[in-house]
Amino acid sequence: MSSQQKLSSFKAIGFDVMGTLLDERVGIYEAFSPIHQYLQSSQTADTVQKGYNEALSYHMRNSPPGTSYQNIMIQAHRQVSEELSHGQYVPSREESLAFSKALAEWPAWWDTVQALQTLAEGSKLVLVSNMDTEVLEKIVSTGALREVRFAALIGSDKSRAFKPDQQVNQTLLDTVKNDFGISKDQVLLVAQGTGSDHIPARDMGIASAWIDRYDQGQDVLEELGLEPAWTFKSLKELVEERGRTEDR
Repeated sequence: MSSQQKLSSFKAIGFDVMGTLLDERVGIYEAFSPIHQYLQSSQTADTVQKGYNEALSYHMRNSPPGTSYQNIMIQAHRQVSEELSHGQYVPSREESLAFSKALAEWPAWWDTVQALQTLAEGSKLVLVSNMDTEVLEKIVSTGALREVRFAALIGSDKSRAFKPDQQVNQTLLDTVKNDFGISKDQVLLVAQGTGSDHIPARDMGIASAWIDRYDQGQDVLEELGLEPAWTFKSLKELVEERGRTEDR
């Protein structure tokens, strides 16, 4: 779906990180390497990613208020390791802690860095994540996004909420308004996550672009009643479309 507003008109762009900028599936699968030997032949990287995300969502919903994202990751890692190994592998707390810290080392998608560098030439880029801001700082200083200039980093410790809570996006809006004088109609949210990112964006009237990194297709959007202003297979496509609107 296209929008009357030009992509080139947005002065601030908020980005989901995992799945959108970093290859979450590869990162999760590699981080769960100790349980690979216990997986059945029908269980793939997609199986591990889905199981982990379901466990993560459960613990985000059910953990006491104020629980850090790192501790939630530790709980999810332990749960999934036990479930997928059928109880044959129980990670130590140190192993689960190492898993949570490894987020900062997960790989970027092939087009992420160049696309972000191009977008940064005309817009303020903001990372909006459930992760702790400390991890985001590592990703942009020594991790896969170290060659990109970001205007702000918003972790769950700053928003005091987890997606899909609208407070996360509200923190994005407040940050760009207070720091740069940018209003909501000049903000674009770019994300791979549908329920976590695009549903709250829709409900808050924030323009959004869906990056369908894992080839989920339009059926997913229809099932959720979502109509993002733009849909792309990659960030490269978004940058190319933005360039075309600048020339019109």
